[in-house]
This record gives sequence, structure tokens and C-alpha cells, in this order.
Amino acid sequence: MSKYSLLLATATGLKLSLISTLVMAENGAELSELVISASGYEQEVTEAPASITVIDQETINQGAYKDITEVLSHVPGVFATGGASGNDISIRGMPTKYTLLLVDGRPQSSRESQPSGGGGMDQEWLPPLKSIERIEIIRGPMSTLYGANAMGGVVNIITRKATDEWHGNVRFDVTQPEDDIYGGSKQASIYLAGPLIADTLSLRLGARGLFNEEDEVSRGASEKEIHNYNAQLRYTPNDDHAFDLDLMKSNQKRITTVGKSAAGSARNDSETQNDKNSFALTHTGSWGDISDTSYVQRESTYNEGRDMRITNLVVDSRWVIPSEEHITTVGGNITQADLKDEENVLDTNTISNDQYSLYGEDEWFFAEDLSLTSGMRIDKNENFDSQISPRFYANWFATETWTVKAGIATGYQTPELREMTSGWVQDSRGGDIYGNPVLKPETSLSKEIGVIYSAGNKVISATVFDNHFDDKIMTTSCPTSICSVFGSRYNVNVDEAKTQGVELSSEFQLRDTLNLSVRYTYTKSEQLSGDNKGQPLTQMPLHLFATSLNWQLLDKVKAWVDYEYRGEESQETGLSSNTETQAPSYDLVHLGMQFEVNDRFVVQAGINNLTNEEFEFSEYGFVDAGREYWASLEYSF
Repeated sequence: MSKYSLLLATATGLKLSLISTLVMAENGAELSELVISASGYEQEVTEAPASITVIDQETINQGAYKDITEVLSHVPGVFATGGASGNDISIRGMPTKYTLLLVDGRPQSSRESQPSGGGGMDQEWLPPLKSIERIEIIRGPMSTLYGANAMGGVVNIITRKATDEWHGNVRFDVTQPEDDIYGGSKQASIYLAGPLIADTLSLRLGARGLFNEEDEVSRGASEKEIHNYNAQLRYTPNDDHAFDLDLMKSNQKRITTVGKSAAGSARNDSETQNDKNSFALTHTGSWGDISDTSYVQRESTYNEGRDMRITNLVVDSRWVIPSEEHITTVGGNITQADLKDEENVLDTNTISNDQYSLYGEDEWFFAEDLSLTSGMRIDKNENFDSQISPRFYANWFATETWTVKAGIATGYQTPELREMTSGWVQDSRGGDIYGNPVLKPETSLSKEIGVIYSAGNKVISATVFDNHFDDKIMTTSCPTSICSVFGSRYNVNVDEAKTQGVELSSEFQLRDTLNLSVRYTYTKSEQLSGDNKGQPLTQMPLHLFATSLNWQLLDKVKAWVDYEYRGEESQETGLSSNTETQAPSYDLVHLGMQFEVNDRFVVQAGINNLTNEEFEFSEYGFVDAGREYWASLEYSF
């Protein structure tokens, strides 16, 4: 079967199941994972019109990850930023708020419930790791399909679906730093799924609890307690249609104590409580060759300490229409956001915003070894003019083993509700911040070219990217003609910036029992205008190198070693406005081992930061524990 025929056959048989599957390649010797995030329908990774990486369930289960951020550290071009109390996700040097998080294709966002943007919050609302089937990461703008907030890239979490038999899993994790001034953590999760009515109605349940002890070091990890509960009820009246009802309830509590993790200047202890509830109803269907995925989702996040609530309502419908030489995706989206903040300085305490979108993409297989994807999205926001976001992507299947990819895409980010609302004043220690109704969306233009070599037991890829960022929103001094209080600030569109880089990755099956993966990322960013002209856009290393070696020692025993090098960072840490302190380079080594006691019990143990690298705030801009030991016990039934 030709590559061209295989692509069309895959599209014609679409069910949009969102379930990870494997397909045998033409020579019968290779297996390729299917992905859905890059185009809205299932296709092989090498054929997707985007730079995309898949993290499978085996990788997710290997190790003592506290949240999704730690799992994503294995992906080239993806950086975990932050510190002990919470990490955030940056893709290709873009600020973290430009990374869109999805669960089964539905957007997840609670940042506006936090005055400072809520770094590290969204990741901890996500489903427990045991409920995840795979994670798809797209590097680069995807605003054409996913709209605002996808300017840096997309992380799509595909959850597990119930099967025709009841099954489940219980897992316990414990992590303990060697130095007792740092707090340890304990985590438990449960997953249960199965049929209620054979072939018609199924149920999936998941829960997670995490407790992190407070560090006894200034600016260290606060005491943290997280609870997450989720459920999915799936109704399949026939083979062509499925209806999913998803419910999620989660809460996070953090305590910072003076004399422990509070900053040295803090005078009082602090406690924060955040709660999130979400509801989603999704239909996936097949109407002959035509397929659709449609959903309505409502999520509400409440910041108890600030008496602040953000409620997002999203309605989206996407249709995939294959024909002889084309696969066309069309859809529409309605997004409504409501923010209530009782601590607004002025009388106004409620903001709402509506946005309406139409989008479409067409993948044209105009030759047996060439495909061209072109797409466009039109967004109409009630607060500013229509935004048009096109993208173009080409795949050349040069040989059975070589694929060349190249694309150009636009992205955009709408201002936050507080930033663009007239009469809104946010209380801030550095001076009140006024809303600006004439703000424009931030925009980007991204170009990339890459090559993939895939043959037998090895895969090698290389990608070069260039991203230009316009109309960046920044906070600056506010003239008294606009702001009534001297010393106030407001938001304006002023800055331009660029990010450029190289992403390399490879994976080799050295022996039947030995697997090696190597990753390297070079990222450089620069602000081209504004007060910080000449400075990098974000705080991250120029060079990042990582390698992992997995060894199947015995049938039931495997071990792994991970090595990571982070070069000197290209951005000042912001410790003082008069300093340009850069976080120095460092190396990390992690060891782990897994033992399958029997078909039901699995025990894991390991050491993180084997060389006991220490991270002090004065040097790195964050605090983190040195060497730590972890263990997990897992029971499946």
C-alpha cells in the first residue's frame, strides 16, 4: 500500500475515539502511535502537520511524578519553570501563559482566578496520572484549531476510557529529601473503570490526594494539600456514536509560615484555598465517512482568599470530512468568560466577555509523497476587532524512512479580562493596576522546518524554529489623565520579541533489553522593543541536554538512569532591579528501578538528584531540595 493510499484509508475509517492505538507500517516491522491534536483526527506522528511528541502510559507510570509538569520535562523544546511550590510549562521560550492545556481536546484554564496569573496552578487541576492514556505535546502556535492561548503550543491530555471488563489500580508514592529541612511528600491515587450495561453504558472513576510538607527554608516549598476527583459516564447507543459526561472536583490548599518557607521579609503566615469544579458533555460520532466531535464545557474556579471566581463556558463543534484527495476540518466555537472579584478597588466587581469563532483546515494529498495543510480561524471578540489566524504546513515523505516537515503559523493571545476592562482597578503592592479598553491581542508569526528519520529500531528528528512576537502586553506607569491615583500603573501594547532555536531528539533500541533516548534543545529569545529591549523574553537555559537509558534486566525487573544538563540561563532572575544575576548551569542524575512482584503488584524505588545538587534562591532564583529518595507501590485488579 502506498503512503498516499494509507493516509486516505486512515482518514476514511475515522471514529475519533481519542483512544491511543497502534498501526503496523507497510513493511510490517514498525509501530507508530496515532495522534489527534495536530489536525483534529487520528494520524501517525510522522504525518501530522505539526512538531508533535507523544508521551505514552508506560513513561507516565515510570517514576514518582507529582504532576504533569515533571512528566513533560522529557520533551525537547519544553521547559519546566518555577520552583519548589509549583512548576509551570514553557514551550519554545514563550512565557508560560501561552501554553494551552487541554483534556480530551477541551481547554483548561483557571489563571484569571489568581491576581498574578496562577503559575503552577493549572497543572495541579489535571486528572491523576493513572487516569491518563497518553499526552500529546505540540510545539508552536496552534491558534487556527484551538484559538487564543495556544500561541506557544498545546499540551493535550488524553484520558483512559473504560473497557468491556471492570479493572482498576491503586498507587501510593512517597518522596523524602535527604536533608530534613526540606519537606517530604505523600501521594495516593485510585482508578476504576468498567461497564454498567454491556456495550452501552460504562463508568470511569479517578481520585488523587497529595500532601507536601513545608520546607524549613526561606522561599522553599509551602505546605500543600491537593484533592482531585473525576468521573466519566460514557453512553454508546451504537458503534457510530458515543456520549461522554465528565465531572471533576478539585481543591488546593497552601500554607506558608514565617520562619519556614515564607520569604524573609514576610511578617505574617499565609493560607490560600482554591477550588475548581467542571462539567462537560461530549459527543463523538461517525456519519458515514464524516465524523464529528462536539462538546459543551463549564468550569468554575474560586480563589477563597481573594473572594475571586472565574467561570468559563465553552461550546465547540468540529467536523472532519474526507474526500478523494482532501481531509477537511471545519468547526465553530463560542466562549463566554465571567470574572467576579470582590477586591476590585472601584465599585465594579464583575466582568464578562464573549467570543465567537469559525475555523477550518484542509489537508491536501496532491501527490503520493506530498501533503499540504492550510487553515484559517476567525475570532470575533466583543471587545476588539475580528482576529484572523492562518497557518500552512507541508509534509514531504521523501522515502519510506525520511520525512521533511515545514510550516508557518500565526498565533494570538487575548488580553486578560482585568487588563482590557475600563474602570477596573486591581489592588497591588507596587501600585494599583488599571484596565485599558484599547488593548489589542498579542500576536505571533512562527516558522519551522524539520526532518524525521525512522527505520526499524531508531528514530531521529531535528527541527529549527523562528518565532516573532508582536504587541506584547506590559505594565507601565499610568498618566494621571487616565489613572486618578499617582503611582498607579496600566497595561499597554508595546513590546516585540523573537525566539529562535533548535530541537534534536533520537531514540535507539540498542538491544532487545536496552533503550537509549537523547534530547537537545537550544533556545534564544530577545525582546526587540520596550523597557527591556535587548533582554531575553523568559528565564531559561540556552542549552538543555538530556538522555535516558532504560534496561530490562530480567523479565520482571527493569532499571533506568536519566541525565539532564541545563546550561546557564539567558535571563536575569529578577532578584533585584539593579542586578543581572543568571542562574548557572547544573547537572542532574536520577536513578530508578521497577520490580513486578506478580501480575498485580508493582514496586518502584529510586533516587532523584543523585549528585545532591543544591539550589539556593540567591543563586538560582528558586529553592529546591537536593538528593531525595522515592518509592511507590501499585496494585492493579
